[in-house]
Amino acid sequence: MATLQSLQMTAPRYPVSGPGMGGRSIKCERASYTGAGSIGDVIQLFKLHPRFRVTGGYIKNATNAASVTLNIGDADDVDRYFAAAAITTAGKTDMTLATGIDYLNPKYNIVNATIAGANLNGTGEIVVYIFGYIEEPA
Repeated sequence: MATLQSLQMTAPRYPVSGPGMGGRSIKCERASYTGAGSIGDVIQLFKLHPRFRVTGGYIKNATNAASVTLNIGDADDVDRYFAAAAITTAGKTDMTLATGIDYLNPKYNIVNATIAGANLNGTGEIVVYIFGYIEEPA
């Protein structure tokens, strides 16, 4: 199994959202990946900030080979946000699991996409968005 990286995790690293003043302002983490990949490969998407409380997310995908699915989560739970999310047709898939909604991230965590179902053919861009806010001290 290979570990692949999104554009946001490839050096030099692209800017990512940071904490804001006062908290409770909605933040968005975004990653894009275009390329091939095999079943079991892991794509490192982005890092979530400590105390990032997830409010939702979606995957925007281009057409890929039949049966391609992604599990999106972190090292502690590989499908915390999306379980077997089909990315075989162009469109949008909303966050599929309640375990990800209202999840309070305890530390800097890398969010990963694990390829399942079938190999990525590398013909389209996959974009992952996760929305939330950072709970800051009072």
